[in-house]
Amino acid sequence: MSTPNAARGVTLLVTLSIVCAVLLIATVTFGVSTLLVSNAAARPAPTSTKSPKPTEKPADADRVVQGREVEVVSDLDFGYFFMSTTDAHGYTALYSQISNTDAKRAATAFFDVSLYDEDDTLVSRWSANAYLLPGQATLFFSVLAENMLDVASIRVEQTSFELDAPIVTGTVVLDEMRGGDGGVVEGTFTSTLSAPAEYTEVAILGTVDGEVFALCTDFVDVPANGTFTARCTLEPTSRNEPEPIGDFPDEAFFSAFYTLDTPL
Repeated sequence: MSTPNAARGVTLLVTLSIVCAVLLIATVTFGVSTLLVSNAAARPAPTSTKSPKPTEKPADADRVVQGREVEVVSDLDFGYFFMSTTDAHGYTALYSQISNTDAKRAATAFFDVSLYDEDDTLVSRWSANAYLLPGQATLFFSVLAENMLDVASIRVEQTSFELDAPIVTGTVVLDEMRGGDGGVVEGTFTSTLSAPAEYTEVAILGTVDGEVFALCTDFVDVPANGTFTARCTLEPTSRNEPEPIGDFPDEAFFSAFYTLDTPL
């Protein structure tokens, strides 16, 4: 991702002690949200009915992202939602922090993400999935490719959910984070994973007082028991209307999430 706004050079250094690493486990850990989206021309036209209710858990309280209500039905715990700006190709990214509260088993979940207009008529439906290690918090991610001006509400519905033994053990810890001109950020990480994870997506978030203001992603090979770096350029992302990236706020805090392919 790229951000056209130029910014003065800023160097940010985050050195994590063991205690800090424990505190950051909700934001710096190993997890997934892998998008399953086919070409729009190849997809069958969406129906006017909503997806079937997938679980016994009642819907979470409604949330609002950039003026649109979001309803969630899932066994995973969702935080608030935030979205990117719509890019030149018409794509908008939808995010939320999600958590697997099971301390021993990994969670695999599949979702329908449905967009509705002001008359509650289905505009389009997209798919997403997530794989979370035991007790892990990570990032839910879905791409929406419609005219968002026509979308009044969003419904995220879990269609499948399983708990099973994790496919890897260990974790990933953020050691340092640096920032530079043009919104560029680079993180250095240490992996204690029991197996390597090739071409893994890492998302770096910038927050102020707990509110996301920017996000970017990079694809890296995560080693087993080793260090690696991820580097990308932040773009505006927020639960409200995103603002252009300028100088990093003095109180800016950066965290990171990793994707791991969902076992099929």
